Amino acid sequence: MIDCNHALSITRQAELVGISRGNVCYLARAAPEADQRLMKRVGAD
Repeated sequence: MIDCNHALSITRQAELVGISRGNVCYLARAAPEADQRLMKRVGAD
């Protein structure tokens, strides 16, 4: 799989395995509390 600490660049590793570089080493973050409250109000939870 992709190694974010490898000598080969992340972009090149992604190319070699055929995936988008934007999907590599992505750390999802929770939406801020204010955004969560707003989404709940509009029914997008």
